[in-house]
Amino acid sequence: MDVFPDKAQARRHPAVDILMQKVVQGIESYVGQTMAGVPPEVVAGLADRVVREVREFSEGQGNHLYELVKIGLGLSSEKNIDRLLERIVREAKHFTNADGGTLYIKDDARQALDFAIVQNDSLGVCMGGSGEAISWPPVPLRHENNGENHRNVSAHCALTGEPINISDVYDAEGYDFQGTRDFDASTGYRSRSMLVIPLRDHEDEVIGVLQLLNAKDRETGAVVPFPEHEVGMVMSLASQAAIALTKMRLVRGLENLLDAF
Repeated sequence: MDVFPDKAQARRHPAVDILMQKVVQGIESYVGQTMAGVPPEVVAGLADRVVREVREFSEGQGNHLYELVKIGLGLSSEKNIDRLLERIVREAKHFTNADGGTLYIKDDARQALDFAIVQNDSLGVCMGGSGEAISWPPVPLRHENNGENHRNVSAHCALTGEPINISDVYDAEGYDFQGTRDFDASTGYRSRSMLVIPLRDHEDEVIGVLQLLNAKDRETGAVVPFPEHEVGMVMSLASQAAIALTKMRLVRGLENLLDAF
């Protein structure tokens, strides 16, 4: 038995229709009070446009929530750690329609972020996990003088636990993107929009960072900023990923402990 409702049925929720009715009533009331001379057909056209845009937005949000549930169940059922790490990045990229994604895992002992997965569709890059080994050095969370490394955007995210949404990394202030520029220069790529999200476990501790690159418009394929209204949902996805990863680590630890006897 399928536990998920049909997508079309999920989108056509009665609450959406009620909301649309309220929107139309609000527009008609506003126009009646402040724009008495506006022709009725103009009012009707305005109401139709607003209703269409609000409905499309609400249905889009409903689709995202539907996908989040499916992703969460998929992540929690994964038993192989390499496949889990790869799936976290792949699902996040699909969810946001991003061209690239990098997953960092926090090493508390060394106070650094280790590269776990690097994917980029345009460049055909698939590193880490079951793919090519990553030889890049870890990102330090602290400088040699023990000061926190807030110049690196991923380190800053891990240190503060806050998401970072950047429209164009070349114009961003406060972070050092020279490494990104060097990468672009050597590959011919153009890094633009970036979304950096902390992975928080069940104890609200940051255990890693998910970095998504170059969101694409689903119709035109043009690189666009990551929509601000999607950030909260991506954070939810990252939390599900962190919990799944933590659970797998705990199971592995117990298995190793039992094997030691």
